[in-house]
Amino acid sequence: MNIKTQIKILLDESFGSDGLVDADRVNAVCDYIQQTFPDDKKISALKRYLRALLPELSRENVLIETSGKIDSETLAQLKNFAYRQTSRKNLRFNEKIDESLLGGVRITCADTIWEVSAADALKSIL
Repeated sequence: MNIKTQIKILLDESFGSDGLVDADRVNAVCDYIQQTFPDDKKISALKRYLRALLPELSRENVLIETSGKIDSETLAQLKNFAYRQTSRKNLRFNEKIDESLLGGVRITCADTIWEVSAADALKSIL
């Protein structure tokens, strides 16, 4: 079995029953690579595994930035928006206040950004 196939199998083993990357499973995969791969292949295998893992992590993390504190109902609506737009059921949400948004919101998931803010509107005018 070639290393590409091995890394694919190990990546598949990195997900928990909820469909998210599981830290304990990632740890176990890294331990497995350390224990079973030949010394001259360990670093290469770990690098390949990391390259395969990073896009998966970015697809399940969502950053919700707002210009100020928002209530739980608004936050729930923003989360529902992210679920609908990404078609993913398992997402991890982080919240951040960014006063430069000037009364708006920015939602970032992997390479996709949804933004509605006065600052964004001003950029389009200038």
